[in-house]
Amino acid sequence: MVPCAIEYFQPFYNRLSLGRSVGLSGKKLKNFRSFQPSIPVYVWPAIEKYEEKLLSSGITGLTDNLDPNFTKYQNGGARWTQPATKPLDKAQSNLLKTASKENHKDILKQLTMDVPEWHECDKSRRTELIQMWAKQWNWKLDTQTMVDKSVLSPPWQSVRLIGHRGSGKTSRPVFN
Repeated sequence: MVPCAIEYFQPFYNRLSLGRSVGLSGKKLKNFRSFQPSIPVYVWPAIEKYEEKLLSSGITGLTDNLDPNFTKYQNGGARWTQPATKPLDKAQSNLLKTASKENHKDILKQLTMDVPEWHECDKSRRTELIQMWAKQWNWKLDTQTMVDKSVLSPPWQSVRLIGHRGSGKTSRPVFN
């Protein structure tokens, strides 16, 4: 696992590089993917402004906001808080991406009922998901071995959204 601060991926700070700079889109994301095959990266804090990009870039976010009422991002995208334990396949991900401000709660409710938890997935679904993730996030591992080892829980490389200890109790940043 590689822990990172959010500043490592944010403009201005990601230009102060000690090597090649990385980011959450474009060439900088390709740089990041080439340096980081199959190793999970955790970023804290996963602030709302970057959370969606972090997760879609294959980076686990440690968030201070797991409020169940926070269901859409400021850009209007619907927020899925269980990317590893209740992973979306390609069709379900597309449905989530098409959610509008008006219908996003209905889509989230539908997906919550329809998407099986990881331990409930059959082998074909686990295989489909792991192959999709491996391609999307440049995993350099044998997918069949990953499927066989990941019966009860998703592979450790899977992207997660994790509530930071005390998440939601205090606003950020905290100054004393």
